[in-house]
Amino acid sequence: MKKILYIFLVLTIMTSCYDEEYFIDDNTTTNGDHYPVIQSLVVEGEMVSGNSLNLIMHYWSLDAIDHFELYSTEPEQDEALVASIPYQYSYDEETESEVITISYEIPTVSSGAEIDLRVLVINENGLERETTTSITIE
Repeated sequence: MKKILYIFLVLTIMTSCYDEEYFIDDNTTTNGDHYPVIQSLVVEGEMVSGNSLNLIMHYWSLDAIDHFELYSTEPEQDEALVASIPYQYSYDEETESEVITISYEIPTVSSGAEIDLRVLVINENGLERETTTSITIE
């Protein structure tokens, strides 16, 4: 009897720690269209005025992707479209996702300035996802 109680207790503890995510609800519309999914966004390069950075984004989508957009918000400026990039298939076996590298030229700004970058993945069905990051200029 103690073994059954012990097994029941262990199962209860294990299932209470399980947090169910409703992936389909968060990534599908009622008519069956799918949002793109952004796995990660990494910025590579030196954060110095005039330098070029690479924004490396891993993503995937069940529906066809149309294009990507990069926006930046510089100090005391409104957000501006920096680039619109057409979709091109680029699967990465290691991460089991697609990957895109977007170049960003850091404008001439003072040291310590913060620039916000926003990347959008836009599907042919019009659904989109975005990810944001901020860089601080050295």
